[in-house]
Amino acid sequence: ARVWFALTALVVLVGLVTQLVVTATTTGGFFPTNPQRTLNVFAFFTVQSNVLVAVTSARLALRPEAGGVVQRALRLAALVGIAVTGVVFHLVLRQLQELQGYAAFADLLVGYCLEVKPHQQVLVRSTSLAAPLLLELQRAILAADAWPHLRVEVPGQARGFYEHAKEWQIEEFAPLALVEARKCEAVLGIQAPEDVRALAGIDPDRLTRARRARRPLQEQTMKKRWCSTLWPTQALADQAGLSLEEYAGFVAGALFLDRPAGPVTAWRELGAFQAQLVKRLDKASAVRIEADGTDVTLSVKGRTWVNSDGKRNMPSGEVFTGPHETSADGRIRFTIPSSPAGVEVRGVELEFRDGEVVSATAEEGQEYLERALATDAG
Repeated sequence: ARVWFALTALVVLVGLVTQLVVTATTTGGFFPTNPQRTLNVFAFFTVQSNVLVAVTSARLALRPEAGGVVQRALRLAALVGIAVTGVVFHLVLRQLQELQGYAAFADLLVGYCLEVKPHQQVLVRSTSLAAPLLLELQRAILAADAWPHLRVEVPGQARGFYEHAKEWQIEEFAPLALVEARKCEAVLGIQAPEDVRALAGIDPDRLTRARRARRPLQEQTMKKRWCSTLWPTQALADQAGLSLEEYAGFVAGALFLDRPAGPVTAWRELGAFQAQLVKRLDKASAVRIEADGTDVTLSVKGRTWVNSDGKRNMPSGEVFTGPHETSADGRIRFTIPSSPAGVEVRGVELEFRDGEVVSATAEEGQEYLERALATDAG
């Protein structure tokens, strides 16, 4: 029995010391100094119950025959405390155990992707489904001595706008939106849809005209430091054919949140690797893409190749360029469905001649595809 109690006390002690070391070496958060963060650890009931277990087990290992009111009180308190901790963890806290991941994600977006500077105005757009990440982003932006401006859309808001907006409201945009776009220094967009088909059934013409009318807002945004990312939702998980837990794990891996050296180090390593690819592609004059249903040739001579290392799109991991506008010739087939503006589009095939689309078909979303292509000449 003494050996069992000693091992129990040792395991709990190692766990507590590890927690204190991790807390003491962590930066950021509500408490500004390491001593304050370390002392705050003991404010948690879960930690207090483990301390009781360690003390009680150590006493029993040293004096297993000891009795008395104090010993019995300690054993009862330790037993009740650790039992409550276990029940609360399995019923409540287990669902939130990735909260630290939210913080790491927010720090990645604010520090690596946007490189937020003191006193900057940072505009963050998403839906209420991304609330855990939005709260961590507010914390991270404030910690960077900047101003967070959260713009949160509630489920059904976008569809409600297109259903009730008058024609002039489709053809224009709120003046305040342009002021905001001009004043902010950094913009973060987070896709977190409740329904990927939220705008199904809305007249594609209204969607196209609204997008065209809001082009000045997009142009202002593109002038700023911007980043686009996503937050796992049930709708996105369903679209991927995964459970929400599986999809969240997939996204975390794509973000490099699971890398031992941390996500920032991983993204910098990927960026260095892709920089070598850019050097090779800089010498190319033409690119030919061949695949099932695809055979298209593009001229890229003299064009700049971009190393997409997560600074603009998170996650990313690609190099790209813009071909000469009149150079695309051939056919291309897209087998992965997408939901631009909440409208399902799948099975798209495009035929190009001298850079223009001369034929476009879609297994689903044909009308939306045609309207989108008609936005600009060619």
